[in-house]
Amino acid sequence: MSFASASSRALRLSALGLPARAGATRLPAMRAFATSRPARASEDPTPNPMMDPRIQDFARKVHDHEGARAAMTRLGDLMKEKGIDLSQPPSAMTMLKLGMDKDVREAGQKLMEELKNAGIEITPETASQIFSKFPKE
Repeated sequence: MSFASASSRALRLSALGLPARAGATRLPAMRAFATSRPARASEDPTPNPMMDPRIQDFARKVHDHEGARAAMTRLGDLMKEKGIDLSQPPSAMTMLKLGMDKDVREAGQKLMEELKNAGIEITPETASQIFSKFPKE
C-alpha cells in the first residue's frame, strides 16, 4: 500500500469520524436517544351521559320534587318485586308483561303525573333522546 493511498484512506476515514489506523473497526461514540409516542389530548370515547344539560335538568327537577322521587322509587320497588332486573334494559317481552300488569300501570301513571307536577314533560321524543345517551350493554 503506497503512502498516497494510505493517506487518502486516512482522510476518508477521519471525514467519517472513524479512526485513521489501519484495521480499526471501532465505531464512533454515539449518544442513544429513546423516543415514545407523543401524548395527545382527545375526547373520551364513552362520554358521561350525566353531563348532558337536559339530563342534569331532569335529575335536578326530580330531586327537588318529593312526589316525583317517591313515585319513581315506588315504580322501581314494584318492578323489583315482579322480578325485573333493573341493572339492564328490559326486553320487549318484559315491557309487554309490565304494561299488562295493573299495579305497574298505575305506578307508571302516578309517576307521569308527578313528573308533570315537577315541571317535567315526558314525550316519546324526549324519552328516546334521554335514553339514547346511555350506552346499551
